[in-house]
Amino acid sequence: MELIYRGRQIHSVLKLNLEMDCWVPNADVSWEEGDSEFHQLLTGPVGYCKIIDQAELYAVEMAKTWIDAECTRTPSNESSEPEASEEASYV
Repeated sequence: MELIYRGRQIHSVLKLNLEMDCWVPNADVSWEEGDSEFHQLLTGPVGYCKIIDQAELYAVEMAKTWIDAECTRTPSNESSEPEASEEASYV
């Protein structure tokens, strides 16, 4: 599944874990700032999702939660300049 949330693209990437007989929810979040493109790969828990639809929903919600946290950080919590401009662009 792919969708846009708060100006960022979310692409769910599901992996089948045969040993645990479950789906591992992952999400690739991407966005552009100026001439640069950024990606953040998020990995969910192993052994939690037995059904692929569960894993996809988990991946999307995990990505939205990460995006919300990134978009609401204050400048005093920033560790680098590019992220500080990111906050200004998306808040």
